[in-house]
Amino acid sequence: MPDGDGEPVMDFGLVPIRLNPEPRHIGETRLQIDGQLHDTEVVWCRRIDPARAIIQNVPTPESGHRFGDLVLHDGEPVGSRKIDGQERGVFQEIALLRPSEKPTLRSVVFCPSEADAQQLQSAFEAADLGAEDWTQSVRMLCKSCSEGNPDPSHDHGPVEWDPERDYGIGATFGEADQVLRQWALSGSDRSYSSPERAF
Repeated sequence: MPDGDGEPVMDFGLVPIRLNPEPRHIGETRLQIDGQLHDTEVVWCRRIDPARAIIQNVPTPESGHRFGDLVLHDGEPVGSRKIDGQERGVFQEIALLRPSEKPTLRSVVFCPSEADAQQLQSAFEAADLGAEDWTQSVRMLCKSCSEGNPDPSHDHGPVEWDPERDYGIGATFGEADQVLRQWALSGSDRSYSSPERAF
């Protein structure tokens, strides 16, 4: 265990975790948050020990989770996802241990090109805030692909670039507006709508 006060925080790298998974065994029940059921969603998380991880994506409001949530997960992968060309097993969430203090905001952002979107993503990461291009990252997968390894040749929706992007942001209103404003001013034909609270 690392020296120092407080809970141990290590770095086991990024791992995909299925939030609000369907029960797999007899007697199991769906995870409820504040007495409510929420949609299943796979997100990337940073594992801080063998059983706990912090959400790095900005989950959709329907998942009942936020950027920065601390979750408990199991140790038996169901399916896989790729990152940087490497396969990572998808673990199942067991519980939401500590909700994030950052709200989930939503903004419609006009990105003339993919490069503009990448620069916006980098700007939020540099500020240690969450940003998710939901137009690109949110895909409805069939059960076979969701619990297996999604096949790029299996069509789940359009892939053409649309400059009007739906962004989820894990930040306060002031933090989000500052990053968006600086990004818009640093390029041509960039714009965004005022962030609104989504969750």
